[in-house]
Amino acid sequence: AREDVYAKVKLFSESEAAKSLAPYEAHYLKAVLSDFERNGLHLTTEQKAELKRLLDTDAEVCAKFKSNLGEDTTKLTFTTEELTGCDPKFIESRTDKDTGKVVITLKMPDVLPVMQNCAVAETRRQVTVSRDCAYGNNLDLVAEGIQLRL
Repeated sequence: AREDVYAKVKLFSESEAAKSLAPYEAHYLKAVLSDFERNGLHLTTEQKAELKRLLDTDAEVCAKFKSNLGEDTTKLTFTTEELTGCDPKFIESRTDKDTGKVVITLKMPDVLPVMQNCAVAETRRQVTVSRDCAYGNNLDLVAEGIQLRL
């Protein structure tokens, strides 16, 4: 970020010329200053270092969360009866030819149709419980992410 530009815009915003700007121009000036400050340019060196540390930690937490989701290999098997209400094409495309069972992963393309369309409450419960347990420490990572953003 351009601290030199922020310093000049800040200096101008405090001038008499800035006080006499038309409403639209004054609003624009305020928006530009807000953007600079949202990016931390008004912070002290110590505060900037702390902000960078928090942002880096948050990025690590988010990356771990996404990694947990992407690496999950959980597979649930159901009978076609247990998936009553789901689209027959959905069921057919996930049916194991050897066992005749329908194999569902915990990825959204599998979970969403089951949660939205399956008429069997027990099947939806099994998917929900599996999702709650499958992703390792993601609940802890969510809590950590929230704390970092407070």
